[in-house]
Amino acid sequence: MPVPSHSKDASGFGGFRMTCPEARENLGLYLYGDLDFATEELFEQHVSVCELCRAAIAEERQWHDSVKANAVEPPLELLSNCRQELHDAIQIAQEAKEPLWLRCLDSLGFRPTGWSMRIAMASLLVCLGFGLSRLSERWVPTPAFTDQMAVIDPLRAHVRMIEQGSDDSIQVVIDEIREHVVSGTPNDPLMRRFLLAALRDPSDPGIRVDSLEALKEDSGTDVRDTLLDVAQHDSNSGVRLKAIAALERFAEQAETRRTLVNVLSHDECPDVRSEAIDLLVASGDKRGLNAQVTDTLHNVMKSDPDGYVRMRCQRALQASNVPVKVY
Repeated sequence: MPVPSHSKDASGFGGFRMTCPEARENLGLYLYGDLDFATEELFEQHVSVCELCRAAIAEERQWHDSVKANAVEPPLELLSNCRQELHDAIQIAQEAKEPLWLRCLDSLGFRPTGWSMRIAMASLLVCLGFGLSRLSERWVPTPAFTDQMAVIDPLRAHVRMIEQGSDDSIQVVIDEIREHVVSGTPNDPLMRRFLLAALRDPSDPGIRVDSLEALKEDSGTDVRDTLLDVAQHDSNSGVRLKAIAALERFAEQAETRRTLVNVLSHDECPDVRSEAIDLLVASGDKRGLNAQVTDTLHNVMKSDPDGYVRMRCQRALQASNVPVKVY
């Protein structure tokens, strides 16, 4: 949850005031009632004086209502049928991998049982000699293996499939989950590799945000390159927003400015585009905005579908004493 800025906004009240990007980021939490009391007060105070944010919350509430109205709960019978079809497909694929001679015996009704196959194998090993028979012992399940399976923690195992037997018995197929804990500082090479890998993990945006936070003081080139990639390609707009904020320490570099221009021109989220504008303007305070940045700001001000983004482009150009084209 973003910390409100200490500024004076259009309402005319001094003190802590929430900015438009902060309000947009807290919009979903507000609709779900997950904001704390103080932040909710600041949010409502900002919305009361900001027409753009009022329109945004109305649009978001309408979208939520539409999703709720069209929610479909799949019937349990459909889920059961899907699981059964998946199980049948897996069974067919496994049978297709069996040797041709085994399938031929099966078609003739002479399919060997598990015990007959073991007896044949044991006989072959005896014929090959006592030494080879000793080698084969490691392939036979031992009581130690059974004891190990008996102590699997159900809370740390994932049940993948449950099959009903012909009698009252059931068979549970599990994937045991084993965790490893690695400790160290963000500067340790091993920890940095883990954190950079977590930044590219597509499964959990929360993990990617935590990794961004852990690397916020790291100024390495590999960290910068990863942040540039995340800012442009991450599937979650919140993660892209955090990545752009983390690029502040690299704002003066040409690679960063090119990435910000690309984000401003192509990112679908208006909050992300607004953050890119702020960082571009901040990086150009000392030496001014170059031609590529000013041209991009003019183009976005002309064609961006979001009114707040267009206004931010106009103010950025005016603050940098760049002539603003009238459209």
